[in-house]
Amino acid sequence: MPGTDFPIGSPHASDINLKFANTDKNPDYILNMDQSPGRLATARHMSELWAGFAHTGRPMAAGVPRWPAYTLTDRATMWLDARCRIVNDPDRSERLFWENQA
Repeated sequence: MPGTDFPIGSPHASDINLKFANTDKNPDYILNMDQSPGRLATARHMSELWAGFAHTGRPMAAGVPRWPAYTLTDRATMWLDARCRIVNDPDRSERLFWENQA
């Protein structure tokens, strides 16, 4: 994006290793990425949430809070991390800015 100094460029598909919990399978990836317990826990959570969704139609994982259905009132969003949490209406000010650009 012009005007930024993001070193990795576009992050498209950067979550694929996390979805399949295979953060330690690629030697080049290991050399360049942190393999901390937190990163591995995040990968486990993401992988289990996807598998739970595929199996039951609801994203669920051990040790992760129940992900409520999204509504325009709460805008509940799962913050995926080593300790997952529900965040209501994240980046609200940005959303409101773009909603008012009509």
